[in-house]
Order: sequence, then structure tokens, then C-alpha cells
Amino acid sequence: MKKIILIGCMLCMHFFCLARDVEETFLQANRCYQNKEYKDSLNLYSSIECKGCATWQNMGNCSFKMNNHINALLYWKRAEKDASSAQLQDIRKNIVTVNEILGREPERESFWKFIKDILSRFSMFFFQLMFLFMWFLFFLSIWFFKNSKRKLAALFLPINMIFGSAIVIKYQLNLYPSALVIKSASVFAGPDKHYHVINKVKLADQIIVLKQRDKWCRVKNKSLSGWILADTIEVI
Repeated sequence: MKKIILIGCMLCMHFFCLARDVEETFLQANRCYQNKEYKDSLNLYSSIECKGCATWQNMGNCSFKMNNHINALLYWKRAEKDASSAQLQDIRKNIVTVNEILGREPERESFWKFIKDILSRFSMFFFQLMFLFMWFLFFLSIWFFKNSKRKLAALFLPINMIFGSAIVIKYQLNLYPSALVIKSASVFAGPDKHYHVINKVKLADQIIVLKQRDKWCRVKNKSLSGWILADTIEVI
């Protein structure tokens, strides 16, 4: 028993030290940024293993100051996924600015984007838990209420459909991640340059990655589907 307690204490101390190291690195990177040492600041932020919204956002700020606009866009896109409402406004203003510099049209708001924003605020575990909980309430209400009141149980079915749909969409988003084109490239019919070129992607285009094979990725968006070299894209 004493050994278990000792191991638990050692693990707690280890994680506490790790958290302190991350916090110190983050604060040191902030100081470098304030002193306009953007390269050093970016290196420090990059060294943080578990990056949150604030880290990605600050990495984007450093890249923007260094005139590396495509990396700034990439980092802000990553920050966008876990951002709070207040952070999201600032990040999207930055994205609009960098898109203008890159000569791209402003991103249009859509119902699909709205849905993805909502889903990004909750984990897969949350939706799975709520899905099971609603089914539990559904069967409990059938068992508890008399026949005349069992119609109340039907109220849980539409809610369950919503949570079920959310699980499917979250799974698809995790299975097929979005990526940003970091340099213009040709899209081939197969995973080799010997195949025909069927289309091209421009700098800062956003695409969906379907699969990867060695140095190649199969990708798609609204207007194309094909294979592209993996080093021309970065997963958001």
C-alpha cells in the first residue's frame, strides 16, 4: 500500500513539474515576443508539446510578424478549433487580414461552418455520454409512465437523433482531417508523378485528406479529387 501511495506521489510531482515547465516556457516566449524577438518566441512556443488555442494563436502572431503569412494562417486555423467565443473573434479577424495579404477572397459563413464551430467546442466523449444518457431516459420513461403518458418518451427520440448525428459528424471530421496547402502543387490521378495531372491547388487552399500512402496524400474539396505530395500540405 505504501508503495502505491509513494508511486502516486511521485507521479503527481512529475506532472506538477511538467506543468510548471510548460508555464515557464510559455511566459518566456511571451517575453521574447514583447521584446520583438519573434524567431526565439516562435521556437519556444513550438517546443510546447500539448499546444492549446493560446499557443497556436501566439505562434500565428509570431509568424505574421516575420512575414511568414502561410504559417500564420495555418497556426490561426489550428487555434480556431479550440477557441472560446472571445478568442474566436480575434482569430478570425487575423485570418481575414492574412487572406487579404495572400490575395484570397474572404471565407464565407455557412451553415456547415456553424455546425463545425459548435461541434469543436465539445469532445466526442461528451456526445457519446449524452447519447447514452438520453437512451437511458427514454427507456426509463417508457417503464415509469403508464400507457397514456408514454408519448412523453417520444420527446427523447429527436434529441437522441441530434446527438447521434453529432457523433457521426465528429467521427468523420476526425477520420478525414482538413489540411492547408502551404505551396502550390499539381493534383495527380494517382500517387505518382507518372499519372496525369488532373488539377492544381493554390497556396492557402483548404482541402480534406482522405488517406496517405508514403509521400502522397489522397485529397478532395468541392472541385477536385486526386493525389498530392504530402509535403505540400499541413494538417490543420
